[in-house]
Amino acid sequence: MSRLASVRFWPGVAVRVLLLSAKSGRWRREGLVLRVAVQRAELEVLVERWRGPIAVADGAYRLGQALRRHPAISAVAVAMLVRTQRHRVLV
Repeated sequence: MSRLASVRFWPGVAVRVLLLSAKSGRWRREGLVLRVAVQRAELEVLVERWRGPIAVADGAYRLGQALRRHPAISAVAVAMLVRTQRHRVLV
């Protein structure tokens, strides 16, 4: 016979743990399913930590792609930078 219990590994992530007797023939499969559930919860925690930096990198990539598709925008931006740099006085 197997019993179900709920155990918290991380805040907000509940994983169901199967407590099985040694006589159960499905212990290997259920153990693997449990391991997959724990790994999925670990991956969710890691992805949540990297969500912000990945969003910044994704935005920079999209900006680069837009500038590549529209070279006139790049030329205007470079011209504006050159103009502002000419008026600065180096000390």
